[in-house]
Amino acid sequence: LLEELPQMLQSITNGCLRISETCERLRRASWKGDVENFNFYEAIKTAITISHDRWKHVCDKINTDFRAKDPIVIKGLENEIANVFINLIVNAADAIEKSGRIGVAVYLSDDQKFVVGEVADNGCGIADEVLAKLGKEAVTTKPIDKGTGLGLMSAYNIIEHHRGSIEVKSTIGKGT
Repeated sequence: LLEELPQMLQSITNGCLRISETCERLRRASWKGDVENFNFYEAIKTAITISHDRWKHVCDKINTDFRAKDPIVIKGLENEIANVFINLIVNAADAIEKSGRIGVAVYLSDDQKFVVGEVADNGCGIADEVLAKLGKEAVTTKPIDKGTGLGLMSAYNIIEHHRGSIEVKSTIGKGT
């Protein structure tokens, strides 16, 4: 027991650090402040941390690709952008049956005027007839007890409020 003590203490310390990070991310995601400059990468990290319980059963980690060397700072509501990515990540996790991959990439458009945030999965994909309805109405491919389509509709509204758009590409059996 005595020889296990250092490892046990390290596990407790790591657990406390994870709890502290999760609390900070929850605070950031729930804060209802004014429009301000914020680090887009931090919003993504918040979304990944908060949604962890939903994706941990289908993938070991979310692969991130933050392509810009420096943080991307935008003007908006960080908690709203975090909530968009929470919804997208949860949808990606729900589309994966047993185990798979989820990735998030963030980069600037070729003309450097827009931030592009991508969430990709290798789940079941979305049928064309459902794709055509996305952003226009609340739609879901999930069972009634799993989803309503309101999260994605909310994501569309938030991104439009931030003068952006959402584009979805999907292939049945390959992912979105």
